[in-house]
Amino acid sequence: MKYIANPIKVEAFKIAEVYPVADQGGGFQVLKLEDGNLVQADKGMLARMSPQTGDYWVVQSDGYVYLNPKDVFERKYRQDPPESEILTVAFGRVNLLPDGEIELVELTKGGQRIGLTREQARSLSNQIAARLA
Repeated sequence: MKYIANPIKVEAFKIAEVYPVADQGGGFQVLKLEDGNLVQADKGMLARMSPQTGDYWVVQSDGYVYLNPKDVFERKYRQDPPESEILTVAFGRVNLLPDGEIELVELTKGGQRIGLTREQARSLSNQIAARLA
């Protein structure tokens, strides 16, 4: 059976410096992140990989923290744009009225119908008409 991972937002910090593994039996390694903060990679993290400068310290939105090799991270993740840069794509079905006006009949996004008030539909119809003019 095939699976698709749920999209998850993360905060990621590039590792700027890697210090030697602690010999005090703690089995942790101190890492300096690009923002200047120091963090500790624990035994579990170090069992999966040996962090290098340029790798990433990743914190998921649910609080889970892990290390990710640079090439894997940069292939898997992209920067999350600010809300102001997000383009919403929706599809509309319009009627061309006898007087040349456009009437928005239906708007869908991701296959789901979007409910609009008459005023919203009128406003969108006017915006569509202006773009087509």
